[in-house]
Amino acid sequence: MKVLITHAGGQDLGLVFEQRRIVEVFPMEADAVPFHPGDIILGQVQDVARPLKAAFIRLLPSGKEQAECGGPAYLALQDTLYPDARLVQGDLLPVQIIAEPSGAKPYRVTGRLSLAGKFSAVGYSIHGLQTSRKLSGEQSGRLRNLVHEAESSGIMNQCGIMIRTHAGMLKEAEPLLTEIDSLQRKLRSILQTAQTRTAGTILYRELSPVSLKLRDLSVEEMILDPASGLSLDAMNRAEQAANEAGIPHRTYADPNGAVYLTVSGLSGSLENLVKRRVYLKSGACLVIDRTEALCAIDVNSGKSGAHAGRGREAEDLRFAVNQEAAEEAFSQIRARNLSGMILIDFINMNPEHTELLGKQLRQLCEFDPLPMSFVDFTGLGLAELTRKKTGKPLEEWWKPLDSRPAK
Repeated sequence: MKVLITHAGGQDLGLVFEQRRIVEVFPMEADAVPFHPGDIILGQVQDVARPLKAAFIRLLPSGKEQAECGGPAYLALQDTLYPDARLVQGDLLPVQIIAEPSGAKPYRVTGRLSLAGKFSAVGYSIHGLQTSRKLSGEQSGRLRNLVHEAESSGIMNQCGIMIRTHAGMLKEAEPLLTEIDSLQRKLRSILQTAQTRTAGTILYRELSPVSLKLRDLSVEEMILDPASGLSLDAMNRAEQAANEAGIPHRTYADPNGAVYLTVSGLSGSLENLVKRRVYLKSGACLVIDRTEALCAIDVNSGKSGAHAGRGREAEDLRFAVNQEAAEEAFSQIRARNLSGMILIDFINMNPEHTELLGKQLRQLCEFDPLPMSFVDFTGLGLAELTRKKTGKPLEEWWKPLDSRPAK
């Protein structure tokens, strides 16, 4: 898996790709909003709505800036660090950004702070000692024992701990235990600092998108493509992130001045990620529509011939097309960063093949780095999935220049 830092569609961006296939896309520049998911700010309670079981938190000193971000941030009372404590107007409390403003919706925040590293995460939103679902039973048991031994020695405190997938590759306990201790110290320091600061103070800034990708993914190499028009600032930030993560990086230079995005064949794949239709090798296609409530993916049989015919051969063809569509749908979901409730309308099959397809969907969910699950097939035969929201969908922040309306 490699990362390409390039310029396309008038914007600096990063592409995670593997075997000439785009896995993820992320912006090199953060949105113009003042805070981003993961940031921790000392907020001030502006109002408490007991019937809604929520509080509204002022994050910015300027009323104009606050209004531009949709108003005060929304905090569910159950997400405060001490749910039994009675919040009143004017109270100061550290909160962490969960989601950026979207439309008329303001920031969403939580008082149950957490910090993540490469091998672990610690925080008050984590209950006890947990391990990633992607770790095997043997790995999970071994790592749990290591942390329990450290706790009995007084190294750990009572903060919740999540052992992440990357910890499974460790042969020694020291990197994991050192990281957990460092994260817990940092979290305690944030809470202590909050006691002596004024409202609106930024207590912690989350890593940049490129640093997060290098930390959380198994990246072999980073490629910088200045010929694409990549800004010097983006190049410097990418190089710094690579050096901090210990990832090899190189600058691509074509003797004819070509850009890596074009030479590698990734340019067309990138533009296809914001198109409504995705064509499959079988002749079928996916039709992807996103609304505020959910994302709908329709499997259109197209030229595959899977829509017609009876008998075992026709059933096998429909199943094969649906299997191909499932693989591509999950690839598109991750690359486009689709989230929330996702419904997939597969080609109708018999109950036997439907059950097998359900097993495939559950397996595909395990390969997604974000929490994702296959709920079931609805009464109308739609596959219902859920995926945790992290950041904005690709189509909201990037579009090819030739697809933008003329001014």
